[in-house]
Amino acid sequence: MPFSLPLFAGLSSLGGCNWVLFNSKGSVGLQERDLIILCTGLMLIVVLPAIALTFVFAGQYRASNHKATYLLEWAHSEAVVWGIPLLNVVTLATIVWKSTHEFDPYRPLDVCPDQNA
Repeated sequence: MPFSLPLFAGLSSLGGCNWVLFNSKGSVGLQERDLIILCTGLMLIVVLPAIALTFVFAGQYRASNHKATYLLEWAHSEAVVWGIPLLNVVTLATIVWKSTHEFDPYRPLDVCPDQNA
């Protein structure tokens, strides 16, 4: 119960916010909004498990827990620890590189033939 009051106060204070990023207009604005949402989601693939595992490891291997034994073999987990974030960075870099060139402000917009009036 004591946690719900600050949460409610924080969420209710966001009621007057203007989410300009999510109210994009035009084709390029909508594509940029989608790109930001996609990149945020891809970054959360690494960030959310890292935050969750921080609490799990802090609880499991605390000083007062005398039953916990440390059995981790780094030889097998190092590929996961470095590989998944590396793949995520490469994926993000590729997506952002391609999208940056598609959203070039000096590039002419694609216009439908019936709109050339």
